[in-house]
Amino acid sequence: MNDQPVTETPAWRDYIVASDTGAFVGQFNDWMKLTQDERERLSVRKSDPKALTTERKSTHGDWLVQSKLFMRLMAVFEKAPNWSTLEAHQKAALINIAQKQSRILAGDAMEPDHWDDISGYAFLGKGGHAS
Repeated sequence: MNDQPVTETPAWRDYIVASDTGAFVGQFNDWMKLTQDERERLSVRKSDPKALTTERKSTHGDWLVQSKLFMRLMAVFEKAPNWSTLEAHQKAALINIAQKQSRILAGDAMEPDHWDDISGYAFLGKGGHAS
């Protein structure tokens, strides 16, 4: 048996790279189930931002279009009567939901992650962080 700590293994370093890029969020066991090709593809994202942005364009849409939509949504939020009364976690949830909405409107509306993320942020905005 290898006495090397798990945090010193190549798989662990790959996991940290993927976690740092936001490319993979999950448990170590889930990371270990990925194929070597999948790990390498996720690791490339940290060293090659162009590869990441090219890949994400298919799901998130063109950055300039998507970012303009997002900023329009933010302008509406800031003018809303209750915006200043919201708690930080509520504002953060709404901001993240707006980001996902702009990705749906500019990119791939069938991307399940956009919709799943919206429900997650809604849960957090409602107070799910406290549970």
